[in-house]
This record gives sequence, structure tokens and C-alpha cells, in this order.
Amino acid sequence: MYHFILLLAPFSLILLLGWEAGRKRSWRILYLLVVLFWSASSFRFYILLQRHYQTYSYLRGKISQGEFYSRFAEPREGKKKDFNLYASWVVADYIRKHTGAGDFVLVFGYEPGINYLSARRAPSRFHSDYPLTFEPKNRWAENLQKRWRKIFLNDLNQNPPRLVILVHNDINALEKIDSYHQAKNFKEFWSWLNQNYQAKERIEDFQFFWRKENG
Repeated sequence: MYHFILLLAPFSLILLLGWEAGRKRSWRILYLLVVLFWSASSFRFYILLQRHYQTYSYLRGKISQGEFYSRFAEPREGKKKDFNLYASWVVADYIRKHTGAGDFVLVFGYEPGINYLSARRAPSRFHSDYPLTFEPKNRWAENLQKRWRKIFLNDLNQNPPRLVILVHNDINALEKIDSYHQAKNFKEFWSWLNQNYQAKERIEDFQFFWRKENG
């Protein structure tokens, strides 16, 4: 939702001009010109954006779903990309084929979209690992995180996931360590994971841990 912050300034200006136009007739022409200019600019930007993502080609069946999703990737020069929708789509498709509709899937990282794309429920309310792995700056934050971790582990025991996925290379502005290594530093979770799950395949940056048969 924070993306919409950029719209606050133009919307505020339009509302202000609309208010003045309602009070003064001399402002109405200026108001209409601003609205027309903003609308035309926004429409042109929307068309250019959809052309970049090849939305119309996808809707007309000229490119595949995978080709369409591959357009959504975080541009980072000289670094490994943190977000890649195509990779998330491939992983989600793999999950759908290898799990049941009623299975829980835990994605421990900054990739909650996989649960939605795969139509598999998360076993916990914590769709992102950040509340569980951030570095507390004071006693209050430390106690809060301890409580969240306890809730998280209790959720896992109540809703044991069929699959746990740890994410490599998902460093971002908030997290300077990737989620895989954050999971290893979360000792109670790492112990639970190794006791009940076995590391198997890896797709792109996503490491799969499947529940042991006797788990």
C-alpha cells in the first residue's frame, strides 16, 4: 500500500483546486485543465507501463504466463535480484503439484506471495520472517520478539506444515542477512526444523525442507 503515497500530492492538489473552483468561478478553468493534464499523463504512464510488462500480449495469448511473470523482477545492477516473480511462480507451481490443497506451507523469508500463488495456507500468522528476526534495539522490542517467536513456534506445532521453504539471497533494506541464515540464528526454530524436516531440492533461491515421514 505504501506505493500509493506518491498519489497523495497530486490528489491533494486536485482536491484543493476543486474546493476553490466550487467557491470561485475563475478557478474552474484552471481546475479542469489540471484534471485533464493529470488524467492524460496518468493514462499515458499506464499504457507505457503495461507495454513494458507486455500485459496486452499476455492477454491476447501471444506470450506465456511464465514469460509474462518474468517481466516482474527487481532491477539491481551489479547485484543478485532480490525479487523475481517468475521464480516465485515456478516455485508456487511446483508446490501445487507436490502438495495437497489442505497442506500447510511455510515460507520463511520475505516472499509471502508464494502462499497466494500456490493457494496453500501458511501455518502461522507471520507471513514474513521480519518480526521474528529483526535486531531488537531495546528491552521492549526484545520482549515483544520473544513473545512473537513463542506464538510462531506454537502455530507450527498446531499446524505442522508439509513443506518449509527457506529463502536465500533475499537481503533487502530492512534485513541485511538473508532469511536462510536468519533461520539458523533462530535456534529454537532451527532445532525444530532439523528434528522434523529434511532438506531436499532447491529451486532458484528457495530451499525445500520436507516433513519427515515419522514427523
